[in-house]
Amino acid sequence: MEDPPADSSGSDAAAAAEGPAVQVADMRWPSGALPLRLLEWKVKPGSLVNVDSVLALCTPIVQDKETEAAARLPEKKLKSDRAGVVKELCCQPGQIIPPG
Repeated sequence: MEDPPADSSGSDAAAAAEGPAVQVADMRWPSGALPLRLLEWKVKPGSLVNVDSVLALCTPIVQDKETEAAARLPEKKLKSDRAGVVKELCCQPGQIIPPG
């Protein structure tokens, strides 16, 4: 298959001036993991994040009542798996985030 002929109208330059395409990604917790309670956001809408930037602090919620009384699990740092800009925060502190 041949490439289309180059257009001298500058449409490629106009497309490049618009910037890169926007990619939207949801942050998801592994489906086999425990549910989490959101303790604190470490970012705000509009924040620029890099790979491994800490987004939030969460604590795992133990399903078994016997285990819950015996030991509290340590806080987890929810980190970004890609670079980008935070568009919105969809959960409130104190809210339970189910896995998946």
